[in-house]
Amino acid sequence: MQEELLVEFRRALENYPAEAIETAFRVWRDQSPFFPTIFDIRELCLAWGRRRAEEQPEGLRQEEREREAQARARGELVDFADIKRQLADIAEKHAIATPIRACRPPSSLHKMPEPVPFTPEQIKERRAKELEEIKRCLETV
Repeated sequence: MQEELLVEFRRALENYPAEAIETAFRVWRDQSPFFPTIFDIRELCLAWGRRRAEEQPEGLRQEEREREAQARARGELVDFADIKRQLADIAEKHAIATPIRACRPPSSLHKMPEPVPFTPEQIKERRAKELEEIKRCLETV
């Protein structure tokens, strides 16, 4: 194997346990006469991880469920259904009598005006006017 390819394999597979990588290469060797790609080995490593999770004893899975239930009770973990319900409550509380779309046409109907090129002097004048307007507004507040 070329050194560059070896370095790339190491980089791509550094987050997987050595046992997963060894098993992936062994499985690939048994299934294909060709050299594997990084993608092939990564997919086999992921499959190895899924199998390990499925092989977990029922006691460990039960412990995990209990930890999740405790986290939910403390408010650290929220179900998607709860979030959806909370969002619906908030939306209902802040509902607007007239839909916003009824007030104005969709933005796709508006055409963007053609850009107007300004000279640097015109830009400075415009900025000065805007600053005056802002100062005047601040004085009235």
